[in-house]
Amino acid sequence: MEKEIQNHKKKKNFEKNLFETEKEKYEKEKLRKEKFERKGEIKTKLEINRKIKEKNEETVKEILKQEKVFENWHILKNLLGRNIDSFNSYVQRITLKNLIIRANIHMFKLNERYSLEMNENFKEGEELNFMLIDHFQADEKRLVDTSSGGEKFLISLALALGLSDLASKNVKIDSLFIDEGFGTLDNKTLETVISTLGTLQKQGKMIGIISHVENLKERINTQIQVLKKSNGVSEIKII
Repeated sequence: MEKEIQNHKKKKNFEKNLFETEKEKYEKEKLRKEKFERKGEIKTKLEINRKIKEKNEETVKEILKQEKVFENWHILKNLLGRNIDSFNSYVQRITLKNLIIRANIHMFKLNERYSLEMNENFKEGEELNFMLIDHFQADEKRLVDTSSGGEKFLISLALALGLSDLASKNVKIDSLFIDEGFGTLDNKTLETVISTLGTLQKQGKMIGIISHVENLKERINTQIQVLKKSNGVSEIKII
């Protein structure tokens, strides 16, 4: 029997005793626990890194947002310069651009030949100015100072109407008075101007015209006439 047991042990090749087997089992279990703990540590660090990354992304977004805010303030600082004049000019240019946009709407109704444009070649210290564009002359541009009397009247009227549009956003403007200038207009333009003023009157505005042009008398129903008498005094007559 003993001999058979020995032969069986040889066939199974039992090289380790029970102590060695238990020791090996303990070490493997210890290694498994260490790896499990290491896995937990790595998982915790990954979660921390994920949160840090998310926080950094929000921080980057906030930085980019504040950079845009800074850029706007930096532009404003450059506009202000060492005195307030630069800033005033900047604000005036914005206002003038908006005024020209509104004025061009009225200018097109008065005479589609012309439109106004801001003079972009502006240098610090120079007066603000704008150009008159002649669409019948290959869009030729020239300073309004070089315009004829009739053109200046149209420009003034378009600007006045545009200014009325801008001001009416805050204050209701019900009246518009025009002093002279009608004598510089040709018959066609005169008719267009009168028609435009008539439209404004229908919209509820009171239009006052000061003029010596005889043709206007036939188009204006309510008149205040100033008649010069022979004795050197004048008489006011309401029709």
